[in-house]
Amino acid sequence: MRAITEKSENAKLETEPIKKNIKNWMRKYRFFILFGIILLVGTIILKFNDGQIDKAITDLFYDESLPVGERFYLENVQPWYFLNEYNDIFEYLLYITLIPMIIIGAINYKKLGYLLIYGSYAFFSAFTGVVIFVNVIFKDLYGRPRPRQTMLWPNSTNPEMWDFYSVWEPAFLKDPSLIDAGKSFPSGHVSVVAVFVIFFFIFMHPKFWARIVQKGKKETKIQLFSMFKWAGLTISIILGILTGVGRIVVGAHHASDVLWAFGMVYIINALFYYIIFRIPRYEKKILNKEKNN
Repeated sequence: MRAITEKSENAKLETEPIKKNIKNWMRKYRFFILFGIILLVGTIILKFNDGQIDKAITDLFYDESLPVGERFYLENVQPWYFLNEYNDIFEYLLYITLIPMIIIGAINYKKLGYLLIYGSYAFFSAFTGVVIFVNVIFKDLYGRPRPRQTMLWPNSTNPEMWDFYSVWEPAFLKDPSLIDAGKSFPSGHVSVVAVFVIFFFIFMHPKFWARIVQKGKKETKIQLFSMFKWAGLTISIILGILTGVGRIVVGAHHASDVLWAFGMVYIINALFYYIIFRIPRYEKKILNKEKNN
């Protein structure tokens, strides 16, 4: 009996490190897992039956009985007009925030070097996700026609109209003329707003920021940085979704284009945070340095 008990305890001790490693892995890559699940489920739904749900969503905002040029009837209605025409405002806000962080951190690296680290992570994450992946690699080259460029939702006198392509259907292979002509996949407007999730990642640990920023009361600083954290996520999700709806109502994008704009930006951001810049490891290093001092 004693031997069985000892054997059971030994087995438990052997499995404990494995469970701990799995737990740590799940915690480290939880954002990749969450984004991956959302993208997978969303893509399956929107691609099902040759994109019938994707088509149905676009149909909601299209009226073929109206004159050509007016069939996407919510085009000039607020807030969709503002979100479509003034999307650059969000891009400028991002630059106004990140560039000073990088400059100040570089000038006074000894005391404020963390601003350079976080600013660089955010800038390169945003640039890679929004500019390179969304707007250059995919939007310019993938070739998916915008809804208003297809024969399903004609809204102009342009004689050159294309077939509908479901999400991840390689339009550029089936019709090379669509390269640099069909720019539906994914949504550039949505990516510009979705990238504000970087502030959620920057301020993910408000208590850490309360420790490295010397001035002010601890509780006040924690509340302030918590507000920055959740404001970034709220802007990213709420305004991102609204911007996505705005792009759908004007016939510029499908719902699947909106989904993948979020997906690409979020996954690339998590990649830069955890793997390239290794921000959690950097924070741990700073805290250990403080303890030793």
